[in-house]
Amino acid sequence: MSTWTSSAPLLFAIGLLGCGPGVDVGLGSAGASFTRSVPDRITVAGDSVVVAGPPGYCVDTSLTRDRGADAFVLLGSCAALARDDGADRPDLPAILTVSISEVLESAQAMSLDDLEAFAVSPTGRAAFSRDGTEANVTIDTVFVEKGTLVLQVTDTGGRDTSPLGDTYWRSIFIADGRVISAAVVGHVDHPLGADAGLDTLRTFTAQLIDENGATRSSEEAPV
Repeated sequence: MSTWTSSAPLLFAIGLLGCGPGVDVGLGSAGASFTRSVPDRITVAGDSVVVAGPPGYCVDTSLTRDRGADAFVLLGSCAALARDDGADRPDLPAILTVSISEVLESAQAMSLDDLEAFAVSPTGRAAFSRDGTEANVTIDTVFVEKGTLVLQVTDTGGRDTSPLGDTYWRSIFIADGRVISAAVVGHVDHPLGADAGLDTLRTFTAQLIDENGATRSSEEAPV
């Protein structure tokens, strides 16, 4: 297994989603009585990456961060974000996030073994933690399918203050020199079923690939 010695870009790319006031809105909590327009897709990272979710999910622009070369996008229920009961709702009430790194020359040489080694390491687990404490994070499941590293993660940090559920699904893959990480996270009051969360992650990840014509590594590892 090769070793990727610079962890800072990967730390950003798989960094935990931000927990702000828009999280509750995206999960479908009650909002103001007026409606607003919300997009179902967005182009970020220097207009080079399109992010769109499965049906019923829209972009929460208030919690999306586009830094030019890299980006973070959060998606939630279109009906909740638009404050419109007539708008589309997803089959699974969840938050979807995507972290996109800048183009990295080192990413081209990275293997899925490198990604897995980093993700399960103390530094990687700290990157998943709401409070930056690796001891609060457990990697429950990890496997590779279709050139993508898939993880089920449990994070107990910040449990008293976060509206997000402890256990969620995340995928990490390399596409066109970028490290891209997608996550599906449930609400504490709407925990993710294991199968439903994984199915949504698979759909979301495949859509990211299709939208951008990206090619993932064909490298596979045993499940």
